[in-house]
Amino acid sequence: MRNDGAAAYSKFHLFAKELSMTPLRRRLIEDMMVRNCAPATQATYVHQVSMFARYFGRSPEMLGPEEIR
Repeated sequence: MRNDGAAAYSKFHLFAKELSMTPLRRRLIEDMMVRNCAPATQATYVHQVSMFARYFGRSPEMLGPEEIR
């Protein structure tokens, strides 16, 4: 088995990504974990919320009923 540091880099990358995660995204993921959502479902939901926020150009926390309806 190769030991070129890829595993260490991967763990560091995931850790750094988690540190930069917004509280809202962290809460979304935690809620899905509590509800036993599959990892693929979690990834899909996070991606869709990200695309939704990108469409409106702001955080989902800043969207009101008119945008969400």
